[in-house]
Amino acid sequence: MQEIIFLIVSISILGVLIWLSYKSHLKRFPTMFAVTLLCVVAYYLFQYGNLSSFSLKALSAEANFVREKKQEVAKDAKAVEAIRAKVEELLLDSQKSQAEILAINKQIEATAALAIPPTLTLTGKDTEVLTSGYKITLQFTPSKNEPLGSIVFVASIDDHSGAKILNFWPSIKGGAFSSGDDSKKISADGKSAQLSYSLISMGRPTFDLTLTKKARIRIEGNYFKNPIVVDTE
Repeated sequence: MQEIIFLIVSISILGVLIWLSYKSHLKRFPTMFAVTLLCVVAYYLFQYGNLSSFSLKALSAEANFVREKKQEVAKDAKAVEAIRAKVEELLLDSQKSQAEILAINKQIEATAALAIPPTLTLTGKDTEVLTSGYKITLQFTPSKNEPLGSIVFVASIDDHSGAKILNFWPSIKGGAFSSGDDSKKISADGKSAQLSYSLISMGRPTFDLTLTKKARIRIEGNYFKNPIVVDTE
């Protein structure tokens, strides 16, 4: 409908211009006629013809370009989000792995600690004067609260005092114990002795060592890391 109205208006204007140019016989009217005709044709082409289509196509192409760029940006954003999620997942897995490794190390350390045999530490000493000499009582505390099994002590005189070992026997102060005929062995010269026995229940191994005189004593055992040296004083 708009094209028909435009056509009627254009024909009317052109008709008027032709009539004026014919009546006036002036040179300027043909020029005006030509310019007006060109303007009308250009406007028509732009409004309803190929120029309008070209403009619309250009705008459509630009819109498509913008739309494609938006889609690419959206895809890139999704890809970045996927990468970020993967990185977070890897970090979480790494933290879980580190926690598992720490837990395993703790288990290994606990197992290794359980595998280490208990040791004895000297925690009590008492010396008693007898008519025949001196009696020294030594008490030890185990590093673990578990049965010790067979306990072996070896005592030897570690100086030139001339003292001799008269007796070497477990003390009831350390708890009930089990012993036999061969639990005590004293050398012929009285310079060394060995004591072997077992505690019936968990306790603190304790023994009495009787000497003829004051002396320095070296004590060794199957639950000692290193020998210990004590004096009767």
